[in-house]
Amino acid sequence: MEYVLPPPEWLALCGNPSFAGNTNIDLLNHSLTQASLLAICNANMQRLQLWRQQHEYND
Repeated sequence: MEYVLPPPEWLALCGNPSFAGNTNIDLLNHSLTQASLLAICNANMQRLQLWRQQHEYND
């Protein structure tokens, strides 16, 4: 049996940018950045789940 591993970029930890700002616009931009990062992480996790489903019963 040969295992197929997910690509390394799928396993990278997601960053958590620190907040640096003083205005509401800075807070809004930080929030949008966080939402974007969360969407990327969720997309990576969905690809991993699909990979697992494809290989789960290939033993």
